[in-house]
Amino acid sequence: MLRILINPAHGGNDLGHRSFQAYSLICEKDYVLRLSQKQQESLKEAGTQVFLTRDKDVAMSIPSRLAMTDQMDVFISNHLNMGRKRGIEIYYSVHSDGKLANRLKKGFEEKGFLVRQCHARSMPNDKNEDYYPLLKDSKAKESVMIMYGYVDSDDISRLMTCENEYTEIVTDAIMQT
Repeated sequence: MLRILINPAHGGNDLGHRSFQAYSLICEKDYVLRLSQKQQESLKEAGTQVFLTRDKDVAMSIPSRLAMTDQMDVFISNHLNMGRKRGIEIYYSVHSDGKLANRLKKGFEEKGFLVRQCHARSMPNDKNEDYYPLLKDSKAKESVMIMYGYVDSDDISRLMTCENEYTEIVTDAIMQT
């Protein structure tokens, strides 16, 4: 049976990125927890074993999260972004073939989402070392980091309404891979 670990980023005192637009308030730690719980339910219904690094609003260290990746087939780390840009960003390990990440990209694009980038990101001085510790030190067979959009841009309207679509896309991509 496929074993999946979903990481809702941040938690506890670590709020992550936040929007302060008049009509909406998004706090990354809460948003990605809610999204991760929806993905967990969807993937369970698809017949997989799914675990969350956290299932409530608690702080967790990166090493604690990574320790849970042992014996996992897939590790998905959910995030939001900030920087007044637009679009979804998908990163995968430099040691991966990128199949899952590219299926995610295709799924998002087919549903009309802008995908800014989908690639492995290495350290500037070492092309064989992952830039992101969550990808570098994951023990899962396949690890992907998804940044669903920018909380300080026009992405905010999509973030407010598309959690179910994001869940469907992630579930479909994992099941097809």
